Amino acid sequence: MHKLAGLIFALVLAMALALPAFTGCGGKPAATPTQQELPQILDEALLAVENAESYKFTVDASTVVETTETSEWEDMTATITMTGAADNADSEIQINYEVHLSGLLFEFEEGLNDYTGAIYSLSDWTYSWTDMYENDNDWFKVPSTGGVNEQYNIIAQDLKLLASPDNIEFLRNEKFAGAECHVLKVTPNAENSEQWFYEHQMTTTDFIYWIDVENEVVENAYTVWIDVETRLIKKMEANMLIDFTQAPEFDIITLSVDMELTDFNKPVSIVLPDEAQNAEEIS
Repeated sequence: MHKLAGLIFALVLAMALALPAFTGCGGKPAATPTQQELPQILDEALLAVENAESYKFTVDASTVVETTETSEWEDMTATITMTGAADNADSEIQINYEVHLSGLLFEFEEGLNDYTGAIYSLSDWTYSWTDMYENDNDWFKVPSTGGVNEQYNIIAQDLKLLASPDNIEFLRNEKFAGAECHVLKVTPNAENSEQWFYEHQMTTTDFIYWIDVENEVVENAYTVWIDVETRLIKKMEANMLIDFTQAPEFDIITLSVDMELTDFNKPVSIVLPDEAQNAEEIS
């Protein structure tokens, strides 16, 4: 039961941690790009995101699990809202999150249904706190390593996913927050998708059910708003549809994520809270 709940929450969190979106679209009218220009536009946007020094972000992600008629569980939903800031120059990131879980599966997990938390991934230590369980309000820390820091680097994760996509489609030019952007639909390639799921521990037998990317991910689409002038990504929406053909209890899992960033390349201050100074070290 814990493993299955972990899989569904991992889907929400992974999607939430895997989407870049940047402010800063210019104001001039945009010409419609040709199909041949789209790969270069996307490549330039991904490079601009990779070179970004700092930003603040908001994320709203949700997962809906539809169960089969023979399942012992009800349909389930999971939502996560995140706010935070990243200082890429110093390899630091700060995240605050709120999670809500509902459905029969989660009712077995006492204290799991609604909780909040925080993560501070700094140059030396990565700190975390959650009130998931009653009286579990202590801070913990682990040494920051390349793997730990990358886990919370939402930009790096999504850059790898969207590189060399199977398809890029121009949807429209659109003003977002009063600025002109190209809006593209991007379909990641199968190899990148497989690696993305693997890195988020969704294709291993550690879980009761795991994802067969080739046969069970039937929709995997990203809509990206790209700054016409600077090529920075301003906003992204993601939609994923997973058909658990090998899982008799489940039918369809639908994931959606909306993400925006603000204060692009402006100074950010990531300061560890006083209550985290005496965090317990864990291995």
